[in-house]
Amino acid sequence: MVTIGELARLGGVSVRMLRHYDAIGLLVPARTDGRTGRRSYDLAQLAQLNRLVALKDLGFGLSEVAELLREPVDEARVRALLHRRRAEMAQQLHDTRHRLAHVDARLRLAQGAGVSDDVRVTDVPPVELVGLERLVPADVDDLAAHVEGQFDHVGRVLDAAGRSRLAPVSRCLPLPPGSPGSPDGGLRVTTGYVVPDGLIPDGLVADGAVPGLATIGLPAARVASVVHRGPMDAVRVGVQALTGWAQRAGWSAADTAAAAQRTVFLQAGGDDRSEWVVELQLELAPDPAG
Repeated sequence: MVTIGELARLGGVSVRMLRHYDAIGLLVPARTDGRTGRRSYDLAQLAQLNRLVALKDLGFGLSEVAELLREPVDEARVRALLHRRRAEMAQQLHDTRHRLAHVDARLRLAQGAGVSDDVRVTDVPPVELVGLERLVPADVDDLAAHVEGQFDHVGRVLDAAGRSRLAPVSRCLPLPPGSPGSPDGGLRVTTGYVVPDGLIPDGLVADGAVPGLATIGLPAARVASVVHRGPMDAVRVGVQALTGWAQRAGWSAADTAAAAQRTVFLQAGGDDRSEWVVELQLELAPDPAG
């Protein structure tokens, strides 16, 4: 037998924490002196304590830890809880990175509203989306409405599947006539929501797609970008800032028209679009393979 202090030292926890575990029935002493209240533990309980601490470090709640400590252990239940915890951690990582991108956008805003005058050139990494990719005619009447409708469809499918809709991204890639799958040219419009670092949240099918959607990889690229704040019906100001920059940089009109454009929605929630924040990106070296 060991005292509560000795077990605390062996397990790397505090005596106060062991008292708490006893009070909630999570790790009960092998013996408690009725006169002094002194707790004594079997040395074999150290393994149980170590497992308890490990499960807490994984982020499990005490009720889940209690279930996992029961004997005999239901391995199927353990796996299910671990899968759920992994999905929760992936979602937390996703949400944190989305908020970090929002903070970065705020830092880049040179003015209180509208488009920043500062066009930045930067390298963006490849990104994986869950969403849709469709071909539309180059002379589509209202491209913005088409993109919004495509996002609406993706959002409804994700909502039905119980999936996050943070970090939306769109990309429009002009295709020249004779392109494979699009002999008449047009635009390849991609809309979706970022899967962080290639992590597929629990519940998606093996190829990373929610049923009815697909996993789409956007290539790494060097981009010129501006940040736009406000309603999307005024986003043309940001587009004009990018095209003006391209002209000053020596781009021809044909080169500018052939470049892919991305829209990264950094803050886009609710009905009040006056507070939306988006980053408009012009790809400087379009990937011929798309």
